[in-house]
Amino acid sequence: MRKFNIEEIKAFIDAQTPETRIYIGVDSERVKIGKVWHADYTAVIVVHIDGKHGCKLFGEVMEDRLVEVHLDINPDDHHASSNVVSQAIGYIRGTCNVVPLVKPEAFAASYAADRFKGLKKVVNG
Repeated sequence: MRKFNIEEIKAFIDAQTPETRIYIGVDSERVKIGKVWHADYTAVIVVHIDGKHGCKLFGEVMEDRLVEVHLDINPDDHHASSNVVSQAIGYIRGTCNVVPLVKPEAFAASYAADRFKGLKKVVNG
């Protein structure tokens, strides 16, 4: 597995102008090993320099790992996101061969990402 060098990425982004745009993408590929289907995930960070020049690409492959997909979608009818639960689950299941988790089981989206977002607000004032 190739790992992100977070310090390298941070230093590269810090050296750019405020006009630089950051794009994060994740893709998967279904792979059949023997009779069992697996999903191989690739994550990338694209740093589009000044939003108009070339870019620097950082990537990582998650091989031989158990991966769960957690969606920040609430199936409760009181929430607007409930309208897309079945479509989102179907999309992830069809493209990744993984059944994603939604709230309240999707702790990475529901708690970890929300908490991290809150911590960033506190740190950044």
